[in-house]
Amino acid sequence: MEIDARDVRDGSELDADVCIIGTGPAGLTIARALVRPDLRIILLESGGHRPDPAVQALAAGTTTDSSYVDPGLTRRRQAGGTAQDWNTAIGSEIGAKYLPLDPIDFEARAWMPGSGWPFDRAELDPYYARAHEVCDLGPTSYRAADWTDPERPLLALEGGRVVTAIYRYGFDRTFTDVHLNAACRAESIVVCLHGTVVDFATGPDTRTVTHVRVQCLGGTGFRVRARFFVLAAGGMENSRVLLTSTGGCARGLGNEHDLVGRYFMDHPRDYSCALAPADRAIFDRAGFYDLHTARGGLVMGRLGLSAECLRQERLLNVSATLRPRPPGHRSAGMRALRTLRSTSLRRPLQVLGRAGRLAMGLGDVVGYGYRRYVLGHEPTDVDWSLLPDKPLRFETFELLLNLEQAPDPDSRVTLGPGRDALGLPRAHVIWRWRERDQRSLDQVRLILARDLERSGVGRIVPIAGTTLDPNAHHHLGGTRMHRDPRQGVVDENCRVHATANLFVAGSSVFPTGGFANPTLTIVALALRLADHLGRALSG
Repeated sequence: MEIDARDVRDGSELDADVCIIGTGPAGLTIARALVRPDLRIILLESGGHRPDPAVQALAAGTTTDSSYVDPGLTRRRQAGGTAQDWNTAIGSEIGAKYLPLDPIDFEARAWMPGSGWPFDRAELDPYYARAHEVCDLGPTSYRAADWTDPERPLLALEGGRVVTAIYRYGFDRTFTDVHLNAACRAESIVVCLHGTVVDFATGPDTRTVTHVRVQCLGGTGFRVRARFFVLAAGGMENSRVLLTSTGGCARGLGNEHDLVGRYFMDHPRDYSCALAPADRAIFDRAGFYDLHTARGGLVMGRLGLSAECLRQERLLNVSATLRPRPPGHRSAGMRALRTLRSTSLRRPLQVLGRAGRLAMGLGDVVGYGYRRYVLGHEPTDVDWSLLPDKPLRFETFELLLNLEQAPDPDSRVTLGPGRDALGLPRAHVIWRWRERDQRSLDQVRLILARDLERSGVGRIVPIAGTTLDPNAHHHLGGTRMHRDPRQGVVDENCRVHATANLFVAGSSVFPTGGFANPTLTIVALALRLADHLGRALSG
């Protein structure tokens, strides 16, 4: 059933067996997996069914690095969570990439301090299989050979270091519609909208959470008591809620060792390389690397590095997506034109300088304009394999590199000086890109260049004027998982070490994040946590 927190009597108290904070993929998955007639589950959500600017403003924060955007622009306070903000176009619909973490992502790697999960990939494999059902993804295979056919062959890659792998794709409606509506209809689930959790309260021993305090923007508030609590509010908000809950510990709940908020990571993206094919006929043969339907699922081929290569070269994990581009797309003239369009007229000297560079590259601009606006040869990221005359349309593949970031205790979510409309300190994000991250990226570029050229695919050419984009909006870490409370906030079952009955769900528990979009692993961990809670509730 569904209720509005604003209609709950001020100062009252609700009771549940399990209280889950957050209605994104993690919270919805746990709630639905726990459903049974003898249990009462309360699912709390800060927003409602529609976007609300006043509620969304509660997510706003600050960042140290100007390249890393305001948290309020990357998280959605709304029923369905940040799945409401997914932006991958799949035909006329919106969705996201799905991919499990690689086995090496779970390993303690000597060249990456802080790496290593409390369990290996085999522990999650059965939950990944169940997550495929939850996410409506179809077959569970991620072997590229299982998805190819004569019409869409794999690139012939020599040496075994650069390999073809795949992404799978699914739709946002699976969570924003199907699972959300099912939760709202379930008799044993109470979906409470428009109520924001502001504090966890503990008993005299400080190890047991007794209740959460919920406040509404209108000024009313109430408590929710439960046997177990699950914090599934998102990669940044999980840390913020623990840090603001200072009743049991002055530093924040679970923060006895100053670990809450630390080891914050994302999946930076690099656009600095293009593949100039040895033969433009490759654009007719490389359809596997475009988003397409095959054997009951939506897939896209990609390039990756083998686990053996990652170990030998001591690299962070990475994936490369091929994006065809027409001639002149990244030429000096086009760069000058794009920069000129974004330059303020209040800086006339900069405008003049860029206009000069544009004049020198005018031939590139005219040629590009003719191909795009007369011939209709536009840059495209999906469905390009269905276009005619591809060798005439396209000149290069721009490589989108999705990067793993090494865990770093100084990269963190903290509390800033500002306060939101409910009086809580806003999140302040310190995001760091370290030398070891850059060294790995530099080496990845060299390996791609050497192996693709050796395989006869083409040569890698640098794209001038690009900068690293840290904003994949995959917020990882902050409440990392470790068996030792001095090295992690939650244990291998995602229970906050300092408590007996508070658990954390979502990507904030990841000790390392690989390069993969985190949703499939979030759902797999949520199912694993639901099994653990189910056993505890039956005990």
